[in-house]
Formats: sequence, C-alpha cells, structure tokens
Amino acid sequence: MIKDPALVVVDFQLDFCKTYSEELDDFVENEFHQEALESTKKLLRRYRESGRTPIFVKAIHSERTSSIPLSEKYKRIGKIFCMPGTRGSDLAPEMEVQEEDIIVIKHRYSGFYNTDIDDYLRSNGISEVLFAGCATNVCVATTLYDAFQHGYRVTLLSDCSSTDDMELQRLTEKNVASKFGRVCKSTDIELL
Repeated sequence: MIKDPALVVVDFQLDFCKTYSEELDDFVENEFHQEALESTKKLLRRYRESGRTPIFVKAIHSERTSSIPLSEKYKRIGKIFCMPGTRGSDLAPEMEVQEEDIIVIKHRYSGFYNTDIDDYLRSNGISEVLFAGCATNVCVATTLYDAFQHGYRVTLLSDCSSTDDMELQRLTEKNVASKFGRVCKSTDIELL
C-alpha cells in the first residue's frame, strides 16, 4: 500500500551506483554510493515493516528513447547507461525489490516526465514524498523538483542519496532545504 509519506527511490541501478569490474565480470561496490545504498536498504526494511510499498524509479535509455541532448552526451562519453535488457539497468541488490513494489520506468532525468508516478501518488492520496537514490544532483533532484511542482511536500534523505562529487551533494542539499522542502536523515523519519 502506498501511504504518506511515500518513498521514491531513484536510479539505484548497477550502471549508476556500482562499478563494473572486467576482471570479475561483475558489478562491485562504488565508494561514492555504497553508504547510501546501505542506509536505503535499512530504510526499505523499516518502510515495508510499516505496511508501506516503495516506488522505484528506473532509467532505461536507448537510441530510440533518449532525447537529442542526452544522446549527444552519451556519444561524447562513449557509453549509453541502463540500456534495456542489460544487467546495468537492474536495481542494486541492496534494494531487495519485492513483487508488490512499484517500478516506474523513465527515459529522462525526472521520474515525473511521461511516467505514471503522479497517478500512483494522487490515486493513493499522497501529500508527502521522501526521496532516495543517485545521482542526488541529477535525477534525484530533478524528480524531487518536479514532485514539488506537482504540489507534493518533499524531503531529501541525505543519508540515502549520493553522487560522485561531495560538493554537488552538499549544494543540492542546500538548494532543496532553501527552496523546495526539507533535508534529513532516514533515521529522523517516523513511520507510524
């Protein structure tokens, strides 16, 4: 059941929050994201124990669905992340995804752009949304800002969000706290 506060976990996918090891032919821990993944794992357990269902937002990118600017970015860096059917598009194992969890597929930075996340939230009477995921300064922030624009109270969970640049993490937290909503640790959230 989705109920206040809703928990939206953005892009904790292998391509974004783990590092691919050619030697091991597998994804391994990434120093920038592992702590946030572990905090999110703990929060998800508490969240589910309270009778709530989390929403996972996953990026799926391909040449058919990427915008022109995103396609240009991928050409510059020589890689398309989270392509359909690739292991890199899978959610990190720390998320312990359950059958009843809601998964929203997005093709842009925001989880609200051309998806049904707003329908899920409104049809369940949600007014407050908690945000976790990566990268804090890109897809998490963009989704949070759009949630604010759609009339939701928003909270960025600082211990459950991450990016590979601590200065950008700090600045995003500052921006959210000053203009959009609140920033706190997941342990500060009461789930009754």
